[in-house]
Amino acid sequence: QLFVDRVELFAFDVDWATPANSTFTLTATFPIASYTYTPCGFFRFNCVRQLDTVRRVDSLGEWPMFRFAYRNLGTHEAMVGAFTIGGGLGEVGAATRWFELRRTGGGSWSLYQEGTYDPGDGHDRFNASIAMDVAGNIALGYSVSSSAMYPSIRYATRLAGDPLGSLGTE
Repeated sequence: QLFVDRVELFAFDVDWATPANSTFTLTATFPIASYTYTPCGFFRFNCVRQLDTVRRVDSLGEWPMFRFAYRNLGTHEAMVGAFTIGGGLGEVGAATRWFELRRTGGGSWSLYQEGTYDPGDGHDRFNASIAMDVAGNIALGYSVSSSAMYPSIRYATRLAGDPLGSLGTE
């Protein structure tokens, strides 16, 4: 079986009266652009460099980051998420992959847009958090570090009408 890079969506149905009847079901799988799963190697976290020390910063690339934000925008529902990937242009290659799922009229969820944020300046970007406001604008915050800078927090945004899959400058 061919392995496909993907985002999987699960539904959690809680039965509070009889917890044993609760279910956790895979409801959809969305193929996404190919990516390298981790900049550091599987379950090797402390690899991102920082200025003035040999100690490294953790980059968690094995799973999506907090939070997986949901919005009901009236005409459609949206969920946005982000995770760290390898293959970027920073020192160890940490970059941030982000995505938006949409559902219209109570139908099925679909992958609306996705992107990888990596400005190519030699710094690693990792451990992101993403949010969407009531107008559908997106903000992506993340950690950034390299041997040339101390660990910092930066962000990039996109307006709802911007080209799909794109973020503005930091």
